[in-house]
Amino acid sequence: VSTLDVVAGLAVTVALGIASYALGAASVAGMLSGVLLGLLVIVFGGVGWFAVLISFFGVGSLSTKYKYEEKTERGIAEENEGARGTGNVLGNAAVALVCVICFAASRSLPVDGTLFQYAFAGSMAAALSDTLSSELGGLYDDPRLITTFETVPPGTDGGVTWQGEVFGLLGATVVGVVALVLLPGVSPLGAAVVATGGFLGMNADSVLGATVEGATFGNEAVNFAATLVGAVVSAVAVLALL
Repeated sequence: VSTLDVVAGLAVTVALGIASYALGAASVAGMLSGVLLGLLVIVFGGVGWFAVLISFFGVGSLSTKYKYEEKTERGIAEENEGARGTGNVLGNAAVALVCVICFAASRSLPVDGTLFQYAFAGSMAAALSDTLSSELGGLYDDPRLITTFETVPPGTDGGVTWQGEVFGLLGATVVGVVALVLLPGVSPLGAAVVATGGFLGMNADSVLGATVEGATFGNEAVNFAATLVGAVVSAVAVLALL
């Protein structure tokens, strides 16, 4: 990696980090974590990988801010006025970080680097899918527990609405389209694989929320597991179909 690439990547990520803090989308700790994450992605992966990452943080942050006061009244708003902290950044992007590092080292590994590319996109699709499902789907009434379909109060872990499922599918599709346009070698079928992996990761998040999320298994851990499902499903599907 050339010095110019590092300097350019740092300039871009610092600028976006400052903007996210100024707009209230990230705390100071979240901003610094995001800058480091973005720098690693843009240097080790490239511009296309960075665009996939930003599609999650950009669209996800906008959805968090959308009708924030109404979400507060319903008891489903994110803490700190929606500003993302380090835990939120790592919970949603730790799997992606591992994928981009493995991709950079793939020439020394007995694994095709393309698999890590799809795993990266699948993890981000799961993260955005889950975010839109929660932030937009939570604005609708009559959520049902994903495991039993019984009606639960808004904000209940594992509670879903059909509108949230639609928004979640839309979020996963957004990442799939970005991957199709900007990641090398991603075909339309590959983009569909990414979207499917993201959608399944979102629903895995809901199932875990309904069954194990609590004092010992927090929201960040659930998010990590959901993005891992998105990554694994996407990589395995690519092996089977492409």
